[in-house]
Amino acid sequence: MVPVIGEGTNHWSVVHVDDIADLYALALAAPAGSVYAGVIDVYPTAREVSEAVSRYIGRPGSLRNLSPAEAEQQMGPIAEAFALDQQISGARARRDLGWSPAHLDPLTELAEGS
Repeated sequence: MVPVIGEGTNHWSVVHVDDIADLYALALAAPAGSVYAGVIDVYPTAREVSEAVSRYIGRPGSLRNLSPAEAEQQMGPIAEAFALDQQISGARARRDLGWSPAHLDPLTELAEGS
C-alpha cells in the first residue's frame, strides 16, 4: 500500500530529474548568490501522487491514509515535509535563465515509471 498523510489534499511542487539537471547546468552561468526554484507550475496533490505510484507498482488505488503521528513514526522527520502544502513557482528560472522544462505531466510519468 502507498501511504498518504492525512487526506492528501496538500499540493507538491515537482520536477523531473532531467529537467532539474538542465536547470543546474543553466544556473552555472547565473550571478553568484542567485536562487532559483526548479519546479514546474503543476501542483498535484499528495493523494494524486500516491495514486500514480500505486498504478506504477501494479496496485491501483492501494492507498493507506496515515495520521501525521503515524507518518512521523514510520517515516521519521521527513513526514512533516511530505505533509506541507507546497506551491512554488519556477517562473524566475524560466525568465532569467531560459529554462524550459520538457516533462510537464508528472502524474502520467510517475504512473508509467518514466
